[in-house]
Amino acid sequence: MGERVTPFSCGSYFRDWKSRNCDRCALRWEAGQGWQCDIEAALQYAYMDNGTVTREIGKRLRFDGRWVADDCQERELVEAPA
Repeated sequence: MGERVTPFSCGSYFRDWKSRNCDRCALRWEAGQGWQCDIEAALQYAYMDNGTVTREIGKRLRFDGRWVADDCQERELVEAPA
């Protein structure tokens, strides 16, 4: 299965990060379309399971062993409606 990491220390930290990134991203999960982003998919499965993701996903989150970077480098911001 490979080495796994725990990027978030609690559900609140996870939810805060997800709301700043995944929820504002054009690649977020959409009903009828499913997962567009494997980072969001991995985080959602981790949330439902044991809180761990693969080391590769951890690197993409810029997880340094203690903290995850505030902004996802792969986020594509959604334009706010005028």
